[in-house]
Amino acid sequence: MTNFRSTTLLLVAVMALLCEVSLSFVPTSNNAASPTQLSMARGRGSFQKEFQDPPRSSSSSSSSGGMVTPTSAGNWLNTKKSVKELPEEDGKVKLLDTGAFLLINKQTNPGGAVSIMKYKGETYCFDANCPKCKIPMTKAYPLPPNEETNNQAPRVACDFCQSTYSLKTGKKLKSQEPKGIFGGIAKAVLGASQDSDPLKTYQLGEKNGKIMFNLDS
Repeated sequence: MTNFRSTTLLLVAVMALLCEVSLSFVPTSNNAASPTQLSMARGRGSFQKEFQDPPRSSSSSSSSGGMVTPTSAGNWLNTKKSVKELPEEDGKVKLLDTGAFLLINKQTNPGGAVSIMKYKGETYCFDANCPKCKIPMTKAYPLPPNEETNNQAPRVACDFCQSTYSLKTGKKLKSQEPKGIFGGIAKAVLGASQDSDPLKTYQLGEKNGKIMFNLDS
């Protein structure tokens, strides 16, 4: 009876989380950038052949995952989104539809969305979903550099499973301790293993006030 009751509570908690995630991606009706509809799977598709001339230098430069100084090399895509749509609040994730075919999935990621986070003056771009639990990274949170990143690169942690990655390279790092009931559920369901794919990071640039996106991490 105890095992049955525990299983029932686990299922109820998971269903509640899924409902919360679904409500987070209801599109808005105005013309401002709105979060795309996402689910647990990554987008797949053919590559979009709409790459433009390389953008002008951005206001900052960093390695993979941040705003870069673009060159003629690489495949730059004009997202047609204004740089004003980049996140302004430090440490918060904002979704941006890139239109990149390699990221598009009609059911799970119709706009080819990526996550963008501003942290301590730098802007970072990475996958919309956590590589381990596949939950959207909309509530991911930043962490300061540590020995794993040579005390240089900041980190980002998934709010659900606490998997942690380098914000610049996407390298998988030591996970954070689970938080709350959902964190405990995630650990029980996914296991204690640290193994998972790295978090894909992407380059952002600017041209004529528009956000440019590069799939080459």
